[in-house]
Amino acid sequence: MLVLGANDVCDLLDKHETLRRSFPQLLSIRDLDKFINQAVNKDVVERSASALSEAKTIVNVFVPTKAYSKAWNILNKHNFVALEGPPEVGKTAIAWMIGLSLLSNGWESLVCDTPDDFFRQYVSESEQVFIADDAFGRTEYDPTRGKEWERLFARVVGRLDKKHWLIWTSRKYILERAMKSIDLQGQSRELPNTSAVLVDAGDLSLNEKALMLYRHARALHLEEKSKNILRKTAAMIINNPSFTPERIRRFVIEVLPELAHNIDDLSNENVELLRVEIKKAIETPTDRMKKTFDILSEHHKLLLMLLLESENNTTLETLGSKYSKQILSLESNGPKFEDVIDELSESFIRIADVRGIL
Repeated sequence: MLVLGANDVCDLLDKHETLRRSFPQLLSIRDLDKFINQAVNKDVVERSASALSEAKTIVNVFVPTKAYSKAWNILNKHNFVALEGPPEVGKTAIAWMIGLSLLSNGWESLVCDTPDDFFRQYVSESEQVFIADDAFGRTEYDPTRGKEWERLFARVVGRLDKKHWLIWTSRKYILERAMKSIDLQGQSRELPNTSAVLVDAGDLSLNEKALMLYRHARALHLEEKSKNILRKTAAMIINNPSFTPERIRRFVIEVLPELAHNIDDLSNENVELLRVEIKKAIETPTDRMKKTFDILSEHHKLLLMLLLESENNTTLETLGSKYSKQILSLESNGPKFEDVIDELSESFIRIADVRGIL
């Protein structure tokens, strides 16, 4: 039997690019700043500082999911990948970990919030990966930013090659509308179709969810009582439909220690009470989601209120009719239903099929 210590693993990470790519979370066991400074020159480190800072916050809890592997395959083939899915499912984490892995191999890893950022930082002779983390903005919901990406998408993708990659975490419909616009201009022959570059980051297996829960718990060095609570409730947690990596992080850090402090023993009765509290904690929206809702336009809020007032599985046609009547009663030239529904999709609503909404 061969036993490897931390120093042995660090040596392997230094020597093998494929190991850092497949298991980027292993980079957390060493001095990451020292390693990056040895791997690339000072100028690259400085230009990549923002992306490196983001990656360092999650590297020790990251789980390389099948979506992560698929994203790598698409980048190698098309130089561009679009990570889609509801908020908090791990799109951003995948992007930062790919950026970190490439940075460790000498690439520049660059934050790219707008197309202007892309063109301003683009250097033809350098190896660069651009990370556009949500075309609507990471802290504020701004649909106009999505329209800017749509307008300049063809120019951006036209600059990509084997030395210049783009990772996009955004809404599927923005990519579809951008591709449609390019098609109308007769430029689409040079670009892959939408389905070829899309990755659903929210398609998590139970094993991946279980590993995420374990990584977050392990990173916090939980007390024994908290560990016992997780042992009793882990299956219920990972099977909850509202499971997201971000909600699990919040649960482990903020809720679990308090639950452990307030309970005396893990009798069957207390475990059932814990299950109720845990379910509530996981299904409660995060502060970021609440803030995002607060700054929505009145048109977006109106549509969401109409949806809440409707019966389950209402049709798009019915909802659109109600929205149009309400808008006409308030103003003569409000935004179209199709545009508002697109801008709310993924974040606040999910279209179940061509007829209904969940």
